[in-house]
Amino acid sequence: MLHLSPFWFCTNTIPGGLCTALDAAAPVLRAMLGKEMRLRTIPELHFCFDESEVKARRMDELLDMVAERDAKMKAEREEIC
Repeated sequence: MLHLSPFWFCTNTIPGGLCTALDAAAPVLRAMLGKEMRLRTIPELHFCFDESEVKARRMDELLDMVAERDAKMKAEREEIC
């Protein structure tokens, strides 16, 4: 059997709830795919939450913290000299 794993991301949504809803809708979506695309074999759908946006936002936060600390340390060094 073929498998299709679409990745998804949605802001302001709890991934668990939406993931459950997508998994519940998978048979209906699979049937729609079969009718529209006229495939001999219809892939099973396994929805996967895309964490790359969450990780990218966290990386931005960390970089902002580092930049802020660097600026603070530079200001402190300039005061000493």
